[in-house]
Amino acid sequence: MIKHVFLVFCIVLILTGCGGSGQSNPTVAEGGSFVMVINWPKPRPSIPNSSQSIVIAILAGSKQVAQQIVVRPNGGQLQTTTPFYQLPVGSLIVTVSAYPTTTGTGVAQATGQASLQISPGVRTSAAVSLDSTVATLNLNPSPLQVIPKSITTVSLSALDSQGRIVLLSSAAGQDQVTWVSANSSVASVTGSATSATITAETVGNTTVTASYVLTGLNQTISASLPVSVSNATGLANTAWPKFHGNAKNTGIGIGSGAIGIKKWSFQTGDVIISCPAIGADGTIYVGSADHNLYALDGTTGVKKWSYPTGDIVYSSPAIGADGTVYVGSNDGVVYAINGSTGQKRWSYKTGSNVYSSPTIGTDGTIYIGSEDGFFYAINGATGTKKWATSLSYIDSSPAIGTDGTIYITARYGFYALDPGTGKTKWSIGLGGDRSSPAIGADGTVYVGLADSFYALDGATGATKWSYYATWPVYSSPAIGADGTVYVGMDSETRSYVHAFDGATGALRWTFTAGVGLVMSSPAIGPDGTLYVGSNDMSLYALDSATGNQKWSFLTGGFVSSSPAIGADGTVYIGSNDGNVYAIK
Repeated sequence: MIKHVFLVFCIVLILTGCGGSGQSNPTVAEGGSFVMVINWPKPRPSIPNSSQSIVIAILAGSKQVAQQIVVRPNGGQLQTTTPFYQLPVGSLIVTVSAYPTTTGTGVAQATGQASLQISPGVRTSAAVSLDSTVATLNLNPSPLQVIPKSITTVSLSALDSQGRIVLLSSAAGQDQVTWVSANSSVASVTGSATSATITAETVGNTTVTASYVLTGLNQTISASLPVSVSNATGLANTAWPKFHGNAKNTGIGIGSGAIGIKKWSFQTGDVIISCPAIGADGTIYVGSADHNLYALDGTTGVKKWSYPTGDIVYSSPAIGADGTVYVGSNDGVVYAINGSTGQKRWSYKTGSNVYSSPTIGTDGTIYIGSEDGFFYAINGATGTKKWATSLSYIDSSPAIGTDGTIYITARYGFYALDPGTGKTKWSIGLGGDRSSPAIGADGTVYVGLADSFYALDGATGATKWSYYATWPVYSSPAIGADGTVYVGMDSETRSYVHAFDGATGALRWTFTAGVGLVMSSPAIGPDGTLYVGSNDMSLYALDSATGNQKWSFLTGGFVSSSPAIGADGTVYIGSNDGNVYAIK
């Protein structure tokens, strides 16, 4: 705790006929008085630099018997003398609080108290030590992942023990905030009491430290910010960095143990079809039809930032190895957003809505489709187009095979593309609107096309097996560790989840959900729990071996979003009620 110390001189007198603003107990026949002398010096930190007033209160037990507000005077080293009259004789307490306003309002910046013994005819004095109310400094974002030559703004807030923001001084003097980078050759920093600018120079790691310093008392409160400057490419190594969890879209997570209890929810301004992605620090990234991409604290659900696009964000974000978040919008633009700060790095304009969710290649290339009929390869660092291949209307999301082959569903066909050139390796003339492919361990590609579900040879496109679904397949398949394939399907009256033997196509089990479509794509935890949303407004947790329901969670709208599984087993999903839910 930081202390600001000044003397309070208390002079107890017997006054006849004296009254004033301090009078509060007229029944006292012979009261006492004291005078508080406040020093406002610049050379020593007696009072915080940004404090504009002092509130002095006199207490008899829990009852306040007097109070005065003393406004900071203009000028140099000055004193303020504040008298109190007609105080009751006996043991009292004087409290002193420093505030950033001239009216004694806001959050106190420093507080202290001392005991007073008021005796008639006796002069007394007391010393009051002011403790700074600053308990912690918060830096946001923290940690920070950036690329070389980037400039990032970091905000600083000082909080008291109750989590309230305490105003700090931005001027040099008694108390101030200082910023230091442990390795300025990696990243340099300049800052004030509320923010700092961090300039990334070269690849490496450093720590930036913000300190609230009182030079006269040689006391400090500090907070540290890890900064990583990296040219890393490819998909981030997190619990769930993109739609369906990985570049092959297998829908396998690393966390387990959810039991169906809401941890938190966050209300956006419109429906959520976008699937959440999870950053290295647990941040949840998700789009909303209210035109925004959101970054939420994965533990609390508190919004870190939001980025406004020009239209609906149905696309699911993908996180790069350097922390950049890539997402499409129905304004026809693909965005690259700094995952820490929410600042745009670049944008690329296509010719129509971008409903497709991006996939990131090992070299950092962003692969994504547009409803303009083109499939794009975009340089993840610069936002420049590498190539674009004309297919047909695309609103599905690509998967990347072990050899780099890109698989994508378009309106009038399914395609395997060369990652370097975009040229077609093979295609089949069966299209589907929204089912995205998933790739098995042996290279088999599983995908819903029109009203059937297919297992295709990844090298040739030959059909291994198929299942007639009677209704369009919107859900994208998940693939279990044992090769079982899980996918949502529908009939005219009911919705289902099917489990197939991935090698033969034999149906292992069917789970009947409520009335409505299953557009959500299943996700699997390592304990074998299968999570999937339904347009009956529920998220279901199923035993992947039997299809038996473990639990369900009811939202307030259709669940067309697909679940993401956190490292601790928390399941994150959006709903058409506009909420993002964290379910533990």
